[in-house]
Amino acid sequence: MIADYYTLFHLTHDLAHRLRGLQLAEAFTQSRQEAVFGFAPAPPAGRLGSAVLWLIVSCDPSRNYLYARATFARAKRNTLDLFPSAVGETIEDVIIEKFDRQISLVFRSGRRLVVQMFRSSANILLLERDGSIAGTFLKRHAAVPPAVRQQNDPSSPEVFAESFHSVSAQDSRAALKGLYPRLSSALLNEALARANLPPRDRPDSLSDEHLGKLFQAVSTMIKELRDHPAPRVYRAKDGACTFSLIPLTSMAGIPVEEFASLHDAIRTRLAGSSKEHATADRQSRLLRYLRTELQRIERAVQKIHKDMPEPGEEGQHETAGKLLMAHISDVRTGAREVILLNDFSPLREPIRIALQPALNAAQNAERYFSKAKKARKAREELLERTEQPERKRALLQSDLRLVEGVEDDQQLEGIAARYPQLKLKTTASGRAKPEREHPLFRVFHVAGGFEVLAGKNSANNDLLTLKHARPNDLWFHARGSSGSHVVLRVGTGKGEPSKRAIEQAAAIAAFYSGMKNAKTVPVAVTLRKYVRKPRGAPAGTVTIEREKLLFVEPELPTSEI
Repeated sequence: MIADYYTLFHLTHDLAHRLRGLQLAEAFTQSRQEAVFGFAPAPPAGRLGSAVLWLIVSCDPSRNYLYARATFARAKRNTLDLFPSAVGETIEDVIIEKFDRQISLVFRSGRRLVVQMFRSSANILLLERDGSIAGTFLKRHAAVPPAVRQQNDPSSPEVFAESFHSVSAQDSRAALKGLYPRLSSALLNEALARANLPPRDRPDSLSDEHLGKLFQAVSTMIKELRDHPAPRVYRAKDGACTFSLIPLTSMAGIPVEEFASLHDAIRTRLAGSSKEHATADRQSRLLRYLRTELQRIERAVQKIHKDMPEPGEEGQHETAGKLLMAHISDVRTGAREVILLNDFSPLREPIRIALQPALNAAQNAERYFSKAKKARKAREELLERTEQPERKRALLQSDLRLVEGVEDDQQLEGIAARYPQLKLKTTASGRAKPEREHPLFRVFHVAGGFEVLAGKNSANNDLLTLKHARPNDLWFHARGSSGSHVVLRVGTGKGEPSKRAIEQAAAIAAFYSGMKNAKTVPVAVTLRKYVRKPRGAPAGTVTIEREKLLFVEPELPTSEI
């Protein structure tokens, strides 16, 4: 809650009182994604005074915060000056956009320093008088968002009940968020706790009496947030710290420290929670992973769509074949093309059909039927190939939005559990602990649900091929290169492995080979029963028979266990 709307609202009013008439004396960064601004009284002409107030702003996606302090020691090395053209400007006012997390330090010149607490899009902008961007703190896409459309709170229990049921949401907390978007998750939980309602109840299960209590609880809480801030930090036994502007019913019984200064409360909250630092690190790692995976999946989807036959291509070939058969006597052998009226269209428009001169009409028709069949099959296979990446992309996009907006470790825990390969679980004290060991081999699933196993080293390759693979499983290895033995386990999916499933397994073998960075890799495939290990051969060395060669691009499928 240290960067929610109500906290920023009170910070803004306090900063306006403290900063009016002071000059920006220094602006620099010496920590990743954190900016520091020093303000000083107006000195004699031509000079800058020593800063008497420092403003610290973090644009880290997992740790947005802003607070002021009386002293700050700038490091002697590894610092970078920011917004040099604004140094020396005098503060006229500090304002916050209504219902938005955007604070503007307005200079007397008309220029503005805009602090945007937008989580993953957090930034600091220097705006000219005409609103154009003169500079930014972080080199990410910067834009001044349009004015926020004011959303009035429900004015009565009846309006609240009607609006609550009209919001499309799976549980009560989500429905409440739809009505009060500026409330953080902790405040939404507090409102439900004050009304003695569980956060996960279905919205349509709440009676009018329940909704009346909830409306009263939210209204009282918002009045406290707006008119009677009492900053405090709760300290749980596991070391987790929770900042709040108001007393929290949901944290009754937990030791709490109250503060006269909002800035001191925020500093204590930032410095006092080892668990928070672990959570921030986990959130940052998960964000990087999700964005990287999403880019990879989107490239894969784009490649599949690029290979997709043009819509209607198979239909055109089918029509050409039917017309040639219907007008077989009108088609001269040796001709390179023929123009026929389309008997299968109400307009009977003429169609120009290219021919192979060496073939007669029936043979040319058969050629078109074959092309239609191939185009149809190619489209079906490509559609099958897009199904899994499309589902994976939708999941990644959804999880990315959730992680960007996560506000507590419990929320993050549920999302991180879906990605065990990152080993992001924590102990109660907040220290990272190892995830469970991976299976004996790398495990994937390919088209049709078939399981694919990949060895991790030479000895592990022998174990996979000689002990775990069955005689009729498909076995893969990059030709002419070191790499993993890969086994597609027949019988683990639906029916027989499709061409797509076999290509995916071959791509795994190419990925875990010495030719991983090549555009195309030759991969040998055979049945496991045709793979033998010569007596005395080094670990991982085998001989194979009856192999076929596939040329594939090294890549991993979108799901891994």
